[in-house]
Amino acid sequence: MTVRHADRPLPQWYDDAKFGIFIHWGAYAVPCYAPVERDMGDLMRAGNWEEIFRWSPYTEWYLNSWALEGSPVEAHHAAVYGPQVGYRDFVDEFLERSA
Repeated sequence: MTVRHADRPLPQWYDDAKFGIFIHWGAYAVPCYAPVERDMGDLMRAGNWEEIFRWSPYTEWYLNSWALEGSPVEAHHAAVYGPQVGYRDFVDEFLERSA
C-alpha cells in the first residue's frame, strides 16, 4: 500500500489471502534480454562479481551487464539496437507504453 492509501482498510479477501505475487516492471522490460547459458548458482559460488554481472540471467540487470565490455548483453544490444540507442530510450518507451 502506498502512503496515499494508508488510511483505507484492506478488503477482507485481501487480508485473508494466503497467496501473493510480486511483480516489478521497469525499463529493462523493453529489451527483455538476459543470457541464460550460465547457471547463476555456479556463478555465485565462484564469487567473481564481474562474471556474475556479465552472465546475469535477470533482465533487471540489463544496464549493469551491458556496461561490461564483451558481455552477452553488450553483444545483443549492439546487434539488435546499435550504438544509437541508449538505455534512456528504453525508459522513454517504457513510460510511453505504461501510460
